[in-house]
This record gives sequence, structure tokens and C-alpha cells, in this order.
Amino acid sequence: MFKINSTAKKFHIKHETHKETLLKFIAIALIFIGYFLYMIWKYDASTGFAVAALTWSILYSVHRLLMAGLF
Repeated sequence: MFKINSTAKKFHIKHETHKETLLKFIAIALIFIGYFLYMIWKYDASTGFAVAALTWSILYSVHRLLMAGLF
């Protein structure tokens, strides 16, 4: 069903591009978690979560429109 690329390198932290990818993922995850925690602290838990989720969904939608060239 799916073709597996047998020449692809396995993930290993010693590869420079893999290290960079891992650091970028950790950075964006910390930003995401920090934003949720800030909104929950600023407002109460339910409102903060809703505001954070709505903000991220709007940012994602705008990003998709920009990538498609529609905005």
C-alpha cells in the first residue's frame, strides 16, 4: 500500500539536520504550551483554554490561506 524509502536515514540525534528539527519541534512545543498556560493563568481555566484554542485555530487558518495564495 505504501512505499517505504529504503535509502532514507533513520532518525539519529547526531545528524545535524535531525538535531535542528528536534530543536525546532521542542521550541514550538514550548511556545504552544507556554501560551496555553499564560492564557489559563490570565483568565480562568475554561476561558483561557477556549481563547488559546481559538487563537491558534485562526492563526492556522490564515497560514493555510497564505500558503494557498488566497490571502
